[in-house]
Amino acid sequence: MSHASWKDAMPVINELSIQHLRILQRQIARKLGAADEKEKPPPATQSYMPPGFVPRIIGESPRTLRDRSKEWAWLRKFGHEYAGQWVALDGDRLVSHGATLKEVAEAAEAAGVKDALTVRPESRDALPYAGM
Repeated sequence: MSHASWKDAMPVINELSIQHLRILQRQIARKLGAADEKEKPPPATQSYMPPGFVPRIIGESPRTLRDRSKEWAWLRKFGHEYAGQWVALDGDRLVSHGATLKEVAEAAEAAGVKDALTVRPESRDALPYAGM
């Protein structure tokens, strides 16, 4: 039995219906799968970076997200009193507040709170922010 080349088979393949193309695709995949069983996917430890590439790590994410429900409850209750200012919260405790993010973040860190929620609340009558 002689084997036809792809060049000879293409006119026939181009005439097949979508259902027949799917059948052909599955048959070819089975044939190739049996031939390529020895080819395994690369191990997860294998790097896909070019040789000599050193990634720059700019931060690490926490293993679990912190529950911020107390901070959001505080903001709903008292946030309007600090409208237009930056506030740093640790749970339901106001750690610091001020005009600039930098001063509030520095004050929170000086107070020993490294992961304070730092936000700028709006007044209750403020229009919703739509960007720009």
